[in-house]
Amino acid sequence: MYKYQTVIRLHLTDAAGVVYFANLFVLAHQCYESFLEQNTSLVSIIEQKEFIIPIVHAEADYRMPLRLSEKVVIEMALIKMANNSFELGFTFVNELSQVTTEVKTTHAVSQQNTRKPMGIPKFLKTALNRL
Repeated sequence: MYKYQTVIRLHLTDAAGVVYFANLFVLAHQCYESFLEQNTSLVSIIEQKEFIIPIVHAEADYRMPLRLSEKVVIEMALIKMANNSFELGFTFVNELSQVTTEVKTTHAVSQQNTRKPMGIPKFLKTALNRL
């Protein structure tokens, strides 16, 4: 499991000071990016021309609101991995140790030029297996 801690900032909230629902996906992706940065350079992933890793499915269950200035820990875990795709689960935990949100994302690895499926790159498979 990978843990990412952050604070809910104003730009993530609506007029009531509660995180706008779509921004929970932004926070989950920030957690994923932080995880990737610990294993490789994000710039190197973007600049290489071999593969892409788009999110092909995302879902969320909202249990309770997160509010402005609240601290949150996002726990990321590997749910499953196939030859050319993987699913990640993100659990958002507030300062009272309550689960506020659960997000799942499915990522598919494709050849950049043809968009045909390809195997998960070795560096990423190794990193994911450590979760």
